[in-house]
Amino acid sequence: MKEPAILNKLKLLQFNVSFSQFLLLSATLTALIACCGSEIMAVEAAVQKDIRPADPVYEKWLPILNANKAKTPRPMPNPLPSVELVSGPFSPDRHASCWKNFQGPQWLYDGKLGIGLHWGPSSMMGKYAWPGRERYRPDYMKEFNEIYGHPSNMGWKDIANLWRAEKFDAEQLGSLFKRCGFTFVAAQAAHHDRFDVFDSTYRPWNSINVGPHRDILKEWRQACLKFGLRFGITDHSDWTGYMDDAFGADKEGLWKGIPYDGRQTKADGIGKWWQGLDPVDYYGPPDPKANAEFLTRQWYLRSLELVRKYKPDIWWQDGNFHNMPVEMGRNFQASYYNLNAQQHGGKPEGIVILKQNPSTPAIMTNYEIHRSVQVTPYPWMMDTTCYGPWFYDKSCETECGYTSELLVQTVADIVSRNGTLLLNVTLRPDGTLPDPQTKMLEGFGRWMAINREAIFGTRPWHVFCENNYSNLEPIQPGAWDKLKPGEVRYTAKGENVVYAIVMGVPDKRVLLTQLGESFGGIMGRDVVAVQLLGCDEKIQWKIERSQNLSGSGLAITMPGKAPCDFAVVFKVTLAKAD
Repeated sequence: MKEPAILNKLKLLQFNVSFSQFLLLSATLTALIACCGSEIMAVEAAVQKDIRPADPVYEKWLPILNANKAKTPRPMPNPLPSVELVSGPFSPDRHASCWKNFQGPQWLYDGKLGIGLHWGPSSMMGKYAWPGRERYRPDYMKEFNEIYGHPSNMGWKDIANLWRAEKFDAEQLGSLFKRCGFTFVAAQAAHHDRFDVFDSTYRPWNSINVGPHRDILKEWRQACLKFGLRFGITDHSDWTGYMDDAFGADKEGLWKGIPYDGRQTKADGIGKWWQGLDPVDYYGPPDPKANAEFLTRQWYLRSLELVRKYKPDIWWQDGNFHNMPVEMGRNFQASYYNLNAQQHGGKPEGIVILKQNPSTPAIMTNYEIHRSVQVTPYPWMMDTTCYGPWFYDKSCETECGYTSELLVQTVADIVSRNGTLLLNVTLRPDGTLPDPQTKMLEGFGRWMAINREAIFGTRPWHVFCENNYSNLEPIQPGAWDKLKPGEVRYTAKGENVVYAIVMGVPDKRVLLTQLGESFGGIMGRDVVAVQLLGCDEKIQWKIERSQNLSGSGLAITMPGKAPCDFAVVFKVTLAKAD
């Protein structure tokens, strides 16, 4: 390697000198430093690089990284602007009158079913729940290093550039979701690694500048508009401190003390694929206090930009704004509704969904993988995933946590209790959906094509299940536990129509004790008609009386052939109330 000019000049100097010569030498060195400071920096950088161990795995990735250079981002304001409250009728004061008569989104209360998407750079290592953080943690680092090289060279920001989404087709997926009975899509804007999949000004490390070089959220929104699906977003990126391990270094071994990439600077990117980007804009500053302040303000500004640009009618937050000041969370909620109202002619049609928060008209609570035990006054949401991991894993090619039957049962169960469903699908890194999940959704869609009226537009009935007094009733089934054949879930539409969703396919006879004289009779509501959805045959039924509850009820004779698999639905019409 050719030596820098400054080293050649220094070699010419003699260090066995008198005092006067020493003064002359000092002046010469000062002049050389002034003229060749950049070369000294280059020497220091070369020395720093030279002390690193060989990293052949990282070297193999370098051509792929360099073939996908970052785009020059829009300048990010420095310092970040102050937190803005968008003006409008909604106030951060939770006791303000604007919230007292707030009505939640009827389209969501009627539509019930949505698709969520954990998809992004984390899909590259989907076997882990939070790979952005685990990339730097000793328990997981060995496997990451074997695949990608050491994090002092190949940090999470570099892995994000390997995600290309080369086969992603939002229209094809949107068509599938619509066909299978879903009414909205809530696409992930960012996971805990804070990599935004949209054109984000305040997070330059995003899918426009890095990786796919595509505005993923824009493509999702356009597909939703085309197929009549409501568009929402899910966001997991208010978890400040989540990527703090990127500021560390190995404590032993060949890489001991060499900082991970969280300590890199914008200058370190010169000549690399990410030239022009600043790691501080991604990881935040190393100081914990400054880091929290920067990342929370960055989150707020980018979130308002997201709402303005993409107009989501669902804002689903993974948490309860718990990693930020209370005022910031309340300001954002008010700002979201003020912006959403502007986007819908003055009246909001959106909803904020949080965890660990009782449902109200303005905030829907979310249960992760679980569900409400009983019927609630206001609707709630259950989010769960097609497969055990939230992100794609190779096992998704052969397995699916949900079958079509289990999804039918889950939907019937949560809707009977005033719930809505957000079902996560795990796209491959390239943007395609694994076959087991596609087939599962299509099987569910066939059932919905026959029985959709028992789900859409319904509300809870007076009771949500049959066998209410039986010890066989699984009031709180696990996420992937099946209900027993013969179990019943009830939904209602208006005052006169009740749907009984019977699990499995009964052979000959069904007895609905909740619709016998002991229950329906005391309300003065006689049964006047019974229909089996999807069946053209006239259904035989009668009210049976017995000395005990187990033998009394609405007895229905099954036709010769059931109209669908997994569960059958009886539409029961009651006489009008006096």
